[in-house]
Amino acid sequence: MSKDVAFFCVRKPEHRTELLSRISSGLLFFVVIAAADYFAWAHFYTYLLSKKVRAQLHSMSDVQLLSGHFMRRLYNIVRVQPKSVQSESLDFFQYVTDKIAKPTVLVPLKEEWHYSMLLVSYSTDRSFMVEGDELLDRGMWNRSVPTLSMMTWIENAIAYSPCDPVEPIVIRWIRTQHGMQLQIKNCISSADLQHGTGKGLHLVNRLYEQMNNHFIELEYAIDDQKYFVIKLTFKS
Repeated sequence: MSKDVAFFCVRKPEHRTELLSRISSGLLFFVVIAAADYFAWAHFYTYLLSKKVRAQLHSMSDVQLLSGHFMRRLYNIVRVQPKSVQSESLDFFQYVTDKIAKPTVLVPLKEEWHYSMLLVSYSTDRSFMVEGDELLDRGMWNRSVPTLSMMTWIENAIAYSPCDPVEPIVIRWIRTQHGMQLQIKNCISSADLQHGTGKGLHLVNRLYEQMNNHFIELEYAIDDQKYFVIKLTFKS
């Protein structure tokens, strides 16, 4: 038969002080741990939030710079058109100016494509070949892209390509092993090859750098030392 054995002594006044001291030390330890955990998380959360806000402000600034870069060129493209076309283009310019005043960094692909095709229709001094957009389904049309980016590429192609029907600006959608890819290809002169194809492209790059988690890959290439090619791949 087991028996419990307990040891005790007569409580003395100094024991109360020691007990309270140990309780206070234990409570202080847990308060310090809880405070460190709270402030560390608060600091980390604040850092993430501020990083997100900085990225948004940076992107909005890029959109405004991008818009201002080619707004005059867009106007010059349309102003030579008949009055009826100029009147119809008011919605187009209202859209662009709205993005300058209150930029929405990302828009659905369908929206950006619609206004890009309007720009193509107004650019009657250039020959275009548009292919493959029938391959896009509803899911693709809802994918996000930086606003005004495709229009910048098209405007850039217009600015640097020759007015030659034999060398059209090619805008083509194709299926690749990685997903759907948009290609914009235009002929450029050797002088433009050496001096670049416009600062607008640099701004578009900065917009797409914010989209690493959207499974989008952007690539620029020179083909046969004669053509500038933009490849935008929407990964599956």
